[in-house]
Amino acid sequence: MNGRDGLRAYTNAKAVLSDRLPFPIVPRLYPVGPRDYAKARHTIRLMFGRGLGAKLRALLGLMR
Repeated sequence: MNGRDGLRAYTNAKAVLSDRLPFPIVPRLYPVGPRDYAKARHTIRLMFGRGLGAKLRALLGLMR
Protein backbone atom coordinates (compact mmCIF):
# COMPACT_ATOMS: atom_id res chain seq x y z
CA MET A 1 0.00 0.00 0.00
CA ASN A 2 1.35 3.35 -0.99
CA GLY A 3 0.22 6.78 0.00
CA ARG A 4 -1.50 8.06 3.10
CA ASP A 5 -2.93 4.73 4.29
CA GLY A 6 0.41 2.98 3.89
CA LEU A 7 2.10 5.60 6.03
CA ARG A 8 -0.58 5.33 8.71
CA ALA A 9 0.02 1.57 8.94
CA TYR A 10 3.52 2.24 10.28
CA THR A 11 2.70 5.00 12.76
CA ASN A 12 1.27 5.20 16.28
CA ALA A 13 -0.81 8.28 16.91
CA LYS A 14 -0.63 9.83 20.37
CA ALA A 15 -1.75 13.05 21.99
CA VAL A 16 0.87 15.35 23.46
CA LEU A 17 -0.32 17.90 26.04
CA SER A 18 1.57 20.82 27.50
CA ASP A 19 0.62 23.52 29.99
CA ARG A 20 0.25 27.08 28.75
CA LEU A 21 1.16 28.59 32.09
CA PRO A 22 3.70 27.04 34.43
CA PHE A 23 1.99 26.63 37.81
CA PRO A 24 4.30 25.56 40.63
CA ILE A 25 1.40 24.06 42.62
CA VAL A 26 -0.22 20.93 41.24
CA PRO A 27 -4.03 21.31 41.37
CA ARG A 28 -6.14 18.63 42.99
CA LEU A 29 -8.08 16.70 40.40
CA TYR A 30 -11.17 16.02 42.49
CA PRO A 31 -12.86 17.53 45.55
CA VAL A 32 -11.59 15.88 48.70
CA GLY A 33 -13.84 17.11 51.50
CA PRO A 34 -17.39 18.39 51.83
CA ARG A 35 -16.29 22.03 51.73
CA ASP A 36 -14.19 21.38 48.60
CA TYR A 37 -17.17 19.77 46.90
CA ALA A 38 -19.37 22.76 47.73
CA LYS A 39 -16.73 25.16 46.41
CA ALA A 40 -16.48 23.24 43.13
CA ARG A 41 -20.28 23.11 42.81
CA HIS A 42 -20.63 26.88 43.36
CA THR A 43 -17.82 27.60 40.89
CA ILE A 44 -19.52 25.53 38.19
CA ARG A 45 -22.85 27.21 38.87
CA LEU A 46 -21.19 30.61 38.71
CA MET A 47 -19.66 29.82 35.33
CA PHE A 48 -22.56 27.98 33.71
CA GLY A 49 -25.65 29.05 35.66
CA ARG A 50 -28.62 30.47 33.83
CA GLY A 51 -29.64 33.96 34.77
CA LEU A 52 -28.22 36.61 37.01
CA GLY A 53 -29.97 35.25 40.12
CA ALA A 54 -28.34 31.82 39.80
CA LYS A 55 -24.92 33.37 39.29
CA LEU A 56 -25.39 35.71 42.24
CA ARG A 57 -26.40 32.82 44.53
CA ALA A 58 -23.33 30.89 43.38
CA LEU A 59 -21.10 33.88 44.09
CA LEU A 60 -22.58 34.28 47.56
CA GLY A 61 -22.06 30.57 48.16
CA LEU A 62 -18.38 30.93 47.25
CA MET A 63 -17.94 33.83 49.63
CA ARG A 64 -19.21 31.82 52.63
